[in-house]
Amino acid sequence: MITEENKNTKTGDTQKSIPTDSIKPIPENTGNIDKKPVNKKTELEKPSASKENQIDYEKEINAISGHSIADLLDYFSKTVNQINDTTNISELSIFAEEIKTLFYKKYHFLIATEKKKWVKEGGNPDDFKLIDNDDRERFEDIYSKFKAYRKSYNEKIEAQKQENLKLKLEIIEKIKNLVHTEESLNSTFKAFKDLEKQWKEIGQVPAPVASEIWGKYNFAVEQFYDFIKINKDLRDLDQKKNYEEKIGFCETAESLPYKENPVKAFQELQVLHDKWKNTGPVPPEKRDEIWERFSAITKVINKAHNEFHLKRKQEEEENLTKKTALCEKAEAIANGDYTKYSEWRKHQEQLKALDTEWRKIGRVPRQHNSSIYQRFRDAFDRFFEKKKVFYEKNKAKEAENLNAKIKLCETAEKLQDSTDFSKTTPEILNLQKKWKEIGPVPYEKSEEIWQRFRSACNRFFENKSTAFKEQKEKEKENLQLKEAIIKEMTAFKPLPSDKENIEAIRSFQKRWDEIGFVPRNKADAINKSYHNILTKLFDIANVDKVKQQSLSYTEYLKNKQGMPNFKKFLEDEQYNIRKKLQNIEKDIFKIENSLSRFSVSKGSEGFLKAYKDELEKKKELQEILTKKIQLIKNFFEQLSK
Repeated sequence: MITEENKNTKTGDTQKSIPTDSIKPIPENTGNIDKKPVNKKTELEKPSASKENQIDYEKEINAISGHSIADLLDYFSKTVNQINDTTNISELSIFAEEIKTLFYKKYHFLIATEKKKWVKEGGNPDDFKLIDNDDRERFEDIYSKFKAYRKSYNEKIEAQKQENLKLKLEIIEKIKNLVHTEESLNSTFKAFKDLEKQWKEIGQVPAPVASEIWGKYNFAVEQFYDFIKINKDLRDLDQKKNYEEKIGFCETAESLPYKENPVKAFQELQVLHDKWKNTGPVPPEKRDEIWERFSAITKVINKAHNEFHLKRKQEEEENLTKKTALCEKAEAIANGDYTKYSEWRKHQEQLKALDTEWRKIGRVPRQHNSSIYQRFRDAFDRFFEKKKVFYEKNKAKEAENLNAKIKLCETAEKLQDSTDFSKTTPEILNLQKKWKEIGPVPYEKSEEIWQRFRSACNRFFENKSTAFKEQKEKEKENLQLKEAIIKEMTAFKPLPSDKENIEAIRSFQKRWDEIGFVPRNKADAINKSYHNILTKLFDIANVDKVKQQSLSYTEYLKNKQGMPNFKKFLEDEQYNIRKKLQNIEKDIFKIENSLSRFSVSKGSEGFLKAYKDELEKKKELQEILTKKIQLIKNFFEQLSK
């Protein structure tokens, strides 16, 4: 005969074991911890304290999340030391894993903070070590102590389950023997109810034989009811009581928060199923009704639980794909060959960005948790090991580079206050070029030496900029002065004698040459205007072109006499003019030679005239240059006196 009692745990909808992934995962950066699945409650797990006195671990973990590492370890140590027979080890295991995650998060943040401080103070990142800190060793000691408690607890649970199996088998035999008793009906029924009560109180048996034991028990109960043909009133009363209990189970199941927390609802539903199995039959006319009600809410909760895990599984698979892609990027960086410090820094920043992206991605399937994290960390380890080798290899070269850059700094500091900008500018630029050609220096000296060199260069160019700004203002003033002279020359009225006119012209020339430079974009125009008006004035004074050039050049040399290197200037002038004179004399020889062989014919007069005009210009220029050489000789003689 099938009743709802042997219906209720046979369907896939109503009896499911708690999935292992309902427990929070081991943090990626802490390694794997052996973890047994959470079993349903046995006698060892039943606390003697009231429900009000039990610890709400979810609230506890929220309360301590802001603690310092030292306070967190003190709390964890105190919690482990207070473990006793009433402690719910299953719940505490989840709590311990939360503490473990929280600890390593804070511990790695501490390392990152101290390392940043170390680098800021000039330390090499590769040489950083967290010293005078035993937080990790202390945590592992406390956690090892907790694992020992958990192992002992699990061993006791298994032993208790074996004992429970033995007791339940004895109860089944006693129920079977009740049908052979000679006691009164009331006495026999009372004995049966006592055995039924004992059965409920015993707890779990080993999972492999649980269904078999339940079947034997249910069969023995059915046999007992059929054999003794129990008094209808007594049986009805018992079934009514069972019906009321099962209505309570339904109401409790229907109030479970399966939408907000499907995992918790599913776990509590399993407890209700255990109670349902251990509660006797209900009135026949109520069996289908009560079972359908309980089965309906069971299906709803199971569906919510399954959907939750399917969604999380899908998210975890997507996260695994994302993290695999990050691993591939990190491996590509780690496998690269870099020969420059800038390349190492660039790819280190890329790894840092990958690590930031990794931390934003959620959990992955538990079976891949450790392997994917280890793959990611291995890529980092390979990169930084190769970087360390590169830096060690280049330490001696860095020291040489530092000495070379110190010398460049010293040279730049000697030049930084120079006012000979035309000479010093290319020297400073050359120093900057050499700086770029020199390789890197030790990390802790890099910024200091760079700022020293940069400061000297900046000082020179700032001084130059200021000077050029002043020079531009001066050039604008010079332009106004020269424009004023041109106005005077334009308005000049000829004097009675040529001598007086020449003296006036010389005065204009002297004033013009003393003024100095004008803005470059105005120089050609102002000089052209000046020479045009000067030529007109010489014509007024009846001065030929050769004499004009002689007078102008004489004034030019007089204005240069104040130069500190005037003798060198005269030598350069003499050399350049002699070179021009040699070229002019060659041209005159060629033209005269051509004219000597030229035969006059009809129509050749124009051609002949062009040759003679060109010859005349060349001879005039020859005379001018010869006169200039003579003027230079005169100035040399003055210097030698």
